[in-house]
Amino acid sequence: MSVFHWLAIATIVITASARLTRLLIADKFPPVKWVRDHYENATDGTSWQLLTMCPYCMSFWVTALVVASGYFSGWHLVWWLVCGSLGASYLAAIMVRFDGDEDDD
Repeated sequence: MSVFHWLAIATIVITASARLTRLLIADKFPPVKWVRDHYENATDGTSWQLLTMCPYCMSFWVTALVVASGYFSGWHLVWWLVCGSLGASYLAAIMVRFDGDEDDD
């Protein structure tokens, strides 16, 4: 594989992992929030509960899963589409959040 290919993989891994981490620890999307709430209740009082509250803790595991899924799929086109969409949606959300007039409150 070329250097460009590895740079593209790194970019996709970083952005997709960031999006998935945000989804798992902070987003209010009802199905994910429901699962997170149940996980937090089930692990209440244990150190495992921190997994859903700490972006540093969660991002390690999410990134490991994103890399493993790419590696074991042989960097299949479906991996590129799914992870690329996750990464692009994350970057788009950041751009929309910070784009516009300061008076748009």
